[in-house]
Amino acid sequence: NKVTFEDGTVIPVNSDIILEYGIKEGAEFSEELIGKIMEEAVYFKAVSILSRQDRSEKGLQMKLRESFRDITLIEKIVKKLKEKGYLNDSDYAKSFLNGKNYSKKQAVYELMKKGVGKKEAEAAIEESETDELHLIKKYISKMAGKDERKIIESLMRKGFEYEDIRNVLKGKS
Repeated sequence: NKVTFEDGTVIPVNSDIILEYGIKEGAEFSEELIGKIMEEAVYFKAVSILSRQDRSEKGLQMKLRESFRDITLIEKIVKKLKEKGYLNDSDYAKSFLNGKNYSKKQAVYELMKKGVGKKEAEAAIEESETDELHLIKKYISKMAGKDERKIIESLMRKGFEYEDIRNVLKGKS
């Protein structure tokens, strides 16, 4: 369901909002009521997005901007969701890293791409207790038979440290 205002603004709304405010074609509303409808529409959309997939604060804002233009209202709703505990970048970072085989550098990079701050990303990585040496061994075993130089280059592109790679290849770790 979508509501179109006289100024051409189109917002997606759920049926609860339509019923609650008695929205019908051609109906007129005060500016205050339009503001309430917009706020509820953004809130319901945000909750709907979060119910399908965890997001960072920035990720949720970006997704909401696809449907709504009022950045101030989006920020207000994101803050409200954060206060209620529905949105937490630290928790998002931990769940994002769960089961991923990223080096620490790559994990920070991937989380920052998702909108998580560097401090939260690094804290989540420290808590995840990623064993980089074990990951390097795992990747090396997958690349068995390849040239050592190619293995090193591949692992460095994944964010692993040269010294760690060399130590694992030499059997020191």
